[in-house]
Amino acid sequence: MTTATSIVSKSAIVAFLMSFREWKKYHFILFILNYLHYYWAASKPTLFYQKTPITQHLLNNCSLLVEKYHPTWYLFNGHLQTLFLALGNRFPVVQYRREHVHLTDGGLVSLDWAVPPTMDDVLRQHNHPTVLLLHGHCGGSWENYMRNAADKLLHEGWRVVVMNARGCSKTPVLTARIFNGADTGDIREVVAHLRRKHVPSAPLLAVGFSLGSNLLVKYLGQEGERCPLNAAVSVGNPFDAMEIYRHLNDSAMTYHVYYRAMTKKFLKLFFEESNVHEHIADKHPTVDMCAMKECSFMWDVDHLMTLKVFGYKSVSEYYRDCSSTPYIQHVRIPLLCLSAKDDPVCVHSAIPIDDCLANDKIVLAITDRGGHLGFFTGNNVFSYPETWSSHVVAQFCNAVVDAVSSDEVIAVQETHETKLRPHGSAMDTKASAERPPAPPVTSMSPSRMQPPMSPLRIQPGFHDPVIDEVVLCDGVPMHQVFSVGAAFAGAYLVYSKMDHVVGRWWWC
Repeated sequence: MTTATSIVSKSAIVAFLMSFREWKKYHFILFILNYLHYYWAASKPTLFYQKTPITQHLLNNCSLLVEKYHPTWYLFNGHLQTLFLALGNRFPVVQYRREHVHLTDGGLVSLDWAVPPTMDDVLRQHNHPTVLLLHGHCGGSWENYMRNAADKLLHEGWRVVVMNARGCSKTPVLTARIFNGADTGDIREVVAHLRRKHVPSAPLLAVGFSLGSNLLVKYLGQEGERCPLNAAVSVGNPFDAMEIYRHLNDSAMTYHVYYRAMTKKFLKLFFEESNVHEHIADKHPTVDMCAMKECSFMWDVDHLMTLKVFGYKSVSEYYRDCSSTPYIQHVRIPLLCLSAKDDPVCVHSAIPIDDCLANDKIVLAITDRGGHLGFFTGNNVFSYPETWSSHVVAQFCNAVVDAVSSDEVIAVQETHETKLRPHGSAMDTKASAERPPAPPVTSMSPSRMQPPMSPLRIQPGFHDPVIDEVVLCDGVPMHQVFSVGAAFAGAYLVYSKMDHVVGRWWWC
């Protein structure tokens, strides 16, 4: 009986696998699963904000923030969203022109200007609205999430520039310093450079992702009323570095997969993709390079190198300095913060909801799903998903430019009351309600948005004297190709929270 059952089971498996040769027969089943998930997983972002003229205008013009976010049907949790972003290979192709910016301490960062479609002189237009993009940990303009945002903003008519941190994205290293998770000095110099040379009067906005968003929010708080930016967006912000460290040590999945991946990525950048290790070895001979190569986690790297290079007494002190939460109260320009509850890296408990709610310039939007920087959406069974966050960023930027010269928004007189709005319901927060009224909203710039551009079509050989290098960012090849059965099996394991079992088995 057992043998017969085994034969039948094996035959069933073979028949099941063979059936994928005729996968089109399963269109109807996939169609049903897709739309069941469409209604089951969709939910509106939870919004935290104070009701002021500017926040009301921004929300009125950001329809995606008040509508349901529909995650892609087969990316139904944070792990799958995050992995798909890392492994996917069908993201927009964006061509950049590189400009090197020399910093006051002798260091160097690079600015990659996204080449706009069919407009040879747009990079020279100082009155054109511009968005500065800041990448995450060891990233650059080539990252999938960066190209998604750049492509969407280009098609909305924006001039887009990506700041590559020291040593990142093949940026030459000239000093014994690599990018620092707590140092906002480089961002400050880049923004000043843009205001002085490229965007003297037009709207200048910034969008940060992951570690880049954390640095951006800290910079905004440090600048306060003097901030030269008109508005900003923070996507997937870790906010509290110590809380993130504790979270990454909570389970085998986060500890052995995400934390190890972050460390491996940094060490590859440090030793293989840049020459920063040579500069640091010369200036800081006490840094043990051999021990660094054997590190498995960023805490060990920071203990061996960061403390000595940047002068911190402990890793805990460095992580506290990396956190942007203490600076949120000092942000004085419109700021949109996007986070996901199921983010496997930047855990939900690190989001400073009360601090954001207490600031009348901030709108905090938290989705139920989205993963770390994923936010994939799309209700078509077979089409490649889009990123919901890139559309939200574009809507927000357009709304800011509209508000810049909108007399209606400036003239609106409303009672400034604190409001917590989870899915349409209102809850009052007494402490925030007692805050004094916010100052009147003033015009930030007389410039208006230019008409949308046509799709990206660049002629070879196009050159701008300001830019000294051309960088083409296309799709990153996938390291693995999953069968449908394997994908669903892996998804089931992740969805069933088998991360402890899988993690321990994998790394034994």
